[in-house]
Amino acid sequence: MALLPLYPTLSHLLLKSEEFKCVCESLTAVSLLSSESIFVNPMSEVEKEKMEKCKRGFMVVEGDLLTLVNVYEKWKDVSMLMFIDSYAVRSMLIIRICKCNAPYRLV
Repeated sequence: MALLPLYPTLSHLLLKSEEFKCVCESLTAVSLLSSESIFVNPMSEVEKEKMEKCKRGFMVVEGDLLTLVNVYEKWKDVSMLMFIDSYAVRSMLIIRICKCNAPYRLV
């Protein structure tokens, strides 16, 4: 774990992911957690309410890590259809973060 340039908990997650057959999902979660927030940080109260509504649309009951994976998966599905920018604006996502994390996925 000491050889990986990550926080120890993220290193542990990656190392254990093979055991649970979830390497792709773990790579996505770790890469998103290692960068800045994937969501836009609004200033006004109206925008903050809109942000919370967008986040609830991505939420997964199993937890925050799978919610991040869900956000990436939905963005990836939309990116194949070439509606990336409008989807990201509607979902209040930072496009640059999604694009930077895309190469870390195996599939």
